[in-house]
Amino acid sequence: MTTAAHSTDKDIHRRILALAALFDFEFSINWLQGLSQDKPQLILEALDLGLKNSWLATEKPGFYRFVNTEEQIRLKDSLSLNERKKRYAIIAEILLAEVLEDPDKNSFLAQSLLNLENNIDGCRRLLAEGKMAARQNREQQAIAYYAKAIEDLGRLSGEEADRLLLETTIEYAVVSLNETGSAQVISAIHGALERSKKPRFQPYRALLKMHLAEYEFFGSEFKSAQRSFEEGLALAEGITDGRFKRAINFLSAAFHYWQGNYREGLDLYEELAPEIDQVPQAGVPIMLRPLHGSCLVYCGQISQGLGMVRATIDLGQKLGSHRISSWAEYIMGHIYNEIGRFDEAVAYLESALKKTEAGKYVHFKAGVLICLAYANHKLGRNKPAVTALAEFQKLRSQVKVHSTQIPWVMYLSWFMEQGKLPAVKGFLSIEQAISNALKSTNTHMKGMGYRYRALVKKRAGAPEREVINAYKTALKWLDVSGHKVSLSTVRLELAAEYLKSGNEEQARVLGDPSIKFLATVNRNLIPKALFQLERELRTSEGMLKEIFRLGQELTTVRDHQKLVGRIISTANRLTGAERGAIFRLQKDQEPLVLQASKNLTPEDVSSSDFKNSMKMIMETARSGSGQATVLKPTKSKKTSSRNFASACICVPMVLRNSVFGVLYHDHFGSQVDFQDADLEVLNYFAAQAAIAMDNALAYQALEEVAEKREEEKQYYKAQYLEDLSFEDIVGRSQAIKKVFHHIESVTETDTTVLVQGETGVGKELVARAIHRNSLRKERPFIRVNCSAFSENLISSELFGHEKGAFTGAYERSVGRFELADGGTLFLDEIGDIPAETQVRLLRVLQSKEFERVGGHKTLRSDFRLLAATNKSLEKEVQAGRFRQDLYFRLNVFPIHVPALRDRKEDIPLLAYHFLTLNTKKMGKTIEQISKSDLEKLKGYHWPGNIRELENIIERGVILSHGPNLQLPDTGLKTADGNPDSAITTLEENERSHILRALKETGGQLAGKGGAAEILNIKPSTLRHRMKKLGIQKSDLTFIYTQNDSSS
Repeated sequence: MTTAAHSTDKDIHRRILALAALFDFEFSINWLQGLSQDKPQLILEALDLGLKNSWLATEKPGFYRFVNTEEQIRLKDSLSLNERKKRYAIIAEILLAEVLEDPDKNSFLAQSLLNLENNIDGCRRLLAEGKMAARQNREQQAIAYYAKAIEDLGRLSGEEADRLLLETTIEYAVVSLNETGSAQVISAIHGALERSKKPRFQPYRALLKMHLAEYEFFGSEFKSAQRSFEEGLALAEGITDGRFKRAINFLSAAFHYWQGNYREGLDLYEELAPEIDQVPQAGVPIMLRPLHGSCLVYCGQISQGLGMVRATIDLGQKLGSHRISSWAEYIMGHIYNEIGRFDEAVAYLESALKKTEAGKYVHFKAGVLICLAYANHKLGRNKPAVTALAEFQKLRSQVKVHSTQIPWVMYLSWFMEQGKLPAVKGFLSIEQAISNALKSTNTHMKGMGYRYRALVKKRAGAPEREVINAYKTALKWLDVSGHKVSLSTVRLELAAEYLKSGNEEQARVLGDPSIKFLATVNRNLIPKALFQLERELRTSEGMLKEIFRLGQELTTVRDHQKLVGRIISTANRLTGAERGAIFRLQKDQEPLVLQASKNLTPEDVSSSDFKNSMKMIMETARSGSGQATVLKPTKSKKTSSRNFASACICVPMVLRNSVFGVLYHDHFGSQVDFQDADLEVLNYFAAQAAIAMDNALAYQALEEVAEKREEEKQYYKAQYLEDLSFEDIVGRSQAIKKVFHHIESVTETDTTVLVQGETGVGKELVARAIHRNSLRKERPFIRVNCSAFSENLISSELFGHEKGAFTGAYERSVGRFELADGGTLFLDEIGDIPAETQVRLLRVLQSKEFERVGGHKTLRSDFRLLAATNKSLEKEVQAGRFRQDLYFRLNVFPIHVPALRDRKEDIPLLAYHFLTLNTKKMGKTIEQISKSDLEKLKGYHWPGNIRELENIIERGVILSHGPNLQLPDTGLKTADGNPDSAITTLEENERSHILRALKETGGQLAGKGGAAEILNIKPSTLRHRMKKLGIQKSDLTFIYTQNDSSS
């Protein structure tokens, strides 16, 4: 080889690698060949060079990826911008063809679309892939896909582009919350709002306004946020679409939380609880669970709220999502700060901080830093508190954050002012912090602002009246917010003021209930000066009154599912438990079954950590006696004791002197164990709950009976219209086209049709096709399989019966003729009805009138009759088994459905139809039936017709594990009984010819000397033919291997 030739090859190799660098993901030799149009030998040499220099790596045959990012960028930059754009378009075209064959390549296609100006289809793919990435907690990828789709949709016009832009912007807003790109998201929302002004886009506009409110709030634009939220809420009025209503409710609940309206937020969360409690895997519901838990805590249901947030942390860790777990840990730290458990707060907050730094969740991080500073100062650790505040200030200078809305900003400013915490440069003064709080739209912040105003006035020596008035204003706002911990704390501070002035009576009015509540949360929250006001928390009389009141509430809940949820929540509240569940006995069999739960999943119940609890539950069910115990983690579990329940309690649920279930509760805190008093309380409550459950089940049964008659028509309609294995009649043969012609001719009439044909040919499909295209298509299609009922029951099934008409007729039953009123009645296998019923049927067909069995009232039904049989009714008439007059009444318009052996040209179409249905149902990817197997199918005589073919294909799909269908070993034989010998078809000859051309060109499809040029067809046509003929990539790899060996 000359130096010039060597230099030329080196340049070619470099150019090929530059093109390969355009793949930002794993790529195949075939893709690179399609992009470069170079000969396979040169491509292999270039790839070998990349491997030799450690620029590339290969983990499976024929596939490569860049591992040296710097070299990839250098190679990519060696191409001009125009060249790159041109090549990216080719990559997208190549990958689009791949996706059609293998949907798993969608992510590769989406990544390539990031480098193009996309049309509507490309944007649609980006949206779909963004949703997939979001579901898999790949937030950064999802953001990239959404942002690109929004950019390209901005250049497109038309209603479909508008709708796609609105949907994409909403998804972009959901996944980007708490990320660094808030300004870009707000800009995108404003752009989408400009294109959402048409009335039909009102639901999108409502959601966009509410998402805008989110971002404005997190950017400290509180008044704008309030305005945007109210506008969105106004637009949402009257929206009934479930998808939008659900999202609007979720956003409303979250906004109530951010506005400090915890009681309102809790009410809405409880309404959404069934959906939130389903433990979703991603998206809005899972991010709302910690907020729901917070609202529970702030409104006084401490343990239950902690349990919900803890469960979300566990789920985030299980899913490997830093975003979910860091968010939930931040909320958990926030809650522990609120209830004075500062060591635990620091543990959760430090864990959250590491994850927020890794994920760049700036708003989470800002909140975490403020919470850490507060917790550390409370623990007497000023140095880490100041470090956290300094980092917060640095973050605040880079991006707008909402964390000045956290009341501990005022606390920290207050202690800096007093010299009890070192000053941090630029941090708010107490006056600034109070001013911000009072201007805020957050109800809780306003209340805490007035509290600190009272403290400032008191320190400044203001008149006692001014201090008390400031406290009273604080209580007004805190009462509206529903934040019970803050409300009780401020009440005690005001009680101390009254006590100091000698007004002991007023001090007790405020102090006693607050002390009782805070004593159940954390006794350290009660100021020492007020310990003298502490009274006994519980009295038997008071608790019994509370249980009686709650029991009365339960009896008003009629929905059984809602009731069991209410029972567990109430019992959690009574006992101070975090988790709760009802376990039901199943006909005295063990183990018990988890019927319903709060913060306790089936996975938790089956874990080794729950073993001792389950043992106690079983003992309670057997003995009928409740138990309360302290659980000790084993040595190996002490390191993870955060996830190990420390105490549990359970009592039997008894009805009519028999145990039918167990009510179980536990908590994780180390501060309180369950006492005998808790056991007594829970026993009383379980007795009330058992009666309520029994009443709810009885009410449900009565309701079902009452509604049964009204729902019966809809029930039958749904049952019979859905019971189909395929929707359309498949075929192109002349025989089936004749059937189509008959169907088209008779659909718009009310003529009686008799569908004839062997078993399994699809007679019911013909009947359904007639109904679906008839004037009665909106009315019921009622099917009766006449061969399925005994001689004694067929009349009752067709005509209905009155109560007491025969033994076992305990109530009136509506017959099929009555159900078919206004619609179509299909009598399948009509040749099997008994002689007595034939007489009654003839009369109904003549007059459309009938009586129920055992009845005397004449009923009328307007129905169209379709009938089907696999028998020759003419022969049945001759044999005396079928009435001739009934036969003439039925045989007005006969349609004969041919046997499968008489329409063999339809067998490939049907086989592929059943292949598609079954692969989709079983989640498999099988794309090909070999030509020889198709010939076997066509040569078989099919005594079971289409139904037999469907069964064989289904069995084949079950047995197959590759891209080709493996027919089951059924001994398919030709009509003469010999195994079918496949002959070479024209298609197989074409396949062989294309493979020969590919072999001669070394696998090169397009370009000079490529297979397409040799065959004198376009490259796109060649790719289409290859796909249709089942030429796989493995065939091309074999060609490469052959050529490489020969060289």
